[in-house]
Amino acid sequence: MRIIITSVLVTIFCTSLFAQTDLDTPKDTKVFYEEYFQNNDNNWKIYYKKILFGRYFIETIGRDAPAISTKTFFFNEKLNYEIETKVAIEWNKSKEMMGFIWNADSTSAYGIAFNKDLKPYVFTTENGEETIVKMGTDEDLLEDMYEENTLTIKKIDYEYLVFINGKYFCTMPTTKNLRKQIGYFIGKKSEMKVESLILKYL
Repeated sequence: MRIIITSVLVTIFCTSLFAQTDLDTPKDTKVFYEEYFQNNDNNWKIYYKKILFGRYFIETIGRDAPAISTKTFFFNEKLNYEIETKVAIEWNKSKEMMGFIWNADSTSAYGIAFNKDLKPYVFTTENGEETIVKMGTDEDLLEDMYEENTLTIKKIDYEYLVFINGKYFCTMPTTKNLRKQIGYFIGKKSEMKVESLILKYL
């Protein structure tokens, strides 16, 4: 999927749900996928470095095109669930965006994007047209380069709640079209380290 960053985008108003913005996860959650990247038994796309010891590096160097690494997951959409990943910005010479996508296919996705300026935003892409859901203005949301960031998405009924490092960021409606890809993207001359990906029912 090609991530398109444009200067003119439609902003969707994000509202807080007072009863559902608590990041605390019930103790009876059911984890159905855990990836800590100790090896590549789950066959993630390899770039320039092997997956070892809790580190998956997605990187582009020289004239490399932007990169995307995703896998297919099958959710029971009748249930609520949580997606959580831990990532770090390792290198971002181009300042192009990198980030995490879910409910994605070749032309559409939900995503969280950021670069070394540390101002994240949440977006949707439908048939290649990107819309910003919320633009972050607080640089404290993300940790500095090389530091771990936790990105959490909770699907509650017909909405996605997005958290960045445990802080509520925004809410947006789920799509009627279920797409099965979850993964990561980076722009040119950049590198992101992924430390974990956990999927669980709530």
